[in-house]
Amino acid sequence: PKERHDDDDDDDWISVDPIPGGFICNLGDMLARWTNGIYVSTPHRVLRPKTDRISVPFFYDPNYDALVEPIDALVEKSGHPPCFDSIMYGDHLLAKTSTNFKY
Repeated sequence: PKERHDDDDDDDWISVDPIPGGFICNLGDMLARWTNGIYVSTPHRVLRPKTDRISVPFFYDPNYDALVEPIDALVEKSGHPPCFDSIMYGDHLLAKTSTNFKY
C-alpha cells in the first residue's frame, strides 16, 4: 500500500512495506472527528503488488443519521479546542462520495 505524508500538500506517497503476519489498519474521517484529531484519517491507495497478497477490506460506519462530533474526554486529552464541527454522518458520506469520481 501507499500512504501519503499527512504534512505534504502534494502527491508524494511513501511505500509501506509488508511485515510477515502483520496487517494495516487505515483509520477514517469519523475516528479523526471523534478523537479531535488524536487519530488522523490518512488518504491511502493500494497499487497492485508484484507478489500475492490477501486483502480483506472492512468498513464499519456509524448510522446514516448519527451525529458525529468530538468526544469531550478526547477533546480534553488532545489539549486543544474541538477541531471539527458536529455533522450528521449521512451528510458527510454524501459529500465525500459525491467527489470520488469526475463526471
